[in-house]
Amino acid sequence: MPPGMVHDWWNAGEEEAHVVVEIRPGARLEEAIRNSFGLAQDGKTNAKGMPNLLQAALFAVLAPIARLLGYKGSYQEYLKREPSEVVEVEPWPTPEQESGSSFSEQPQQ
Repeated sequence: MPPGMVHDWWNAGEEEAHVVVEIRPGARLEEAIRNSFGLAQDGKTNAKGMPNLLQAALFAVLAPIARLLGYKGSYQEYLKREPSEVVEVEPWPTPEQESGSSFSEQPQQ
């Protein structure tokens, strides 16, 4: 989708959905994610992981007021912080694994 296009995410089905997204360039998204996790680690979000209204407002019209009150859109300490824990997960199966077929590479002649 083109940059700046308004969009939303949801699962219209009953089953769990897996989505693979490629974002280029990804630096701004990575910065936003690191800041979101940093705020959560420091207890600056609610139970759903959402920051307070003024922190979230830094992406909208209330940004000047939020900045005057000391809120920032990005915190350098969060960009350098290592994760507080690492959770091991199993890789998602490929479509071939889900369908039961296997792909074996044949040597080229």
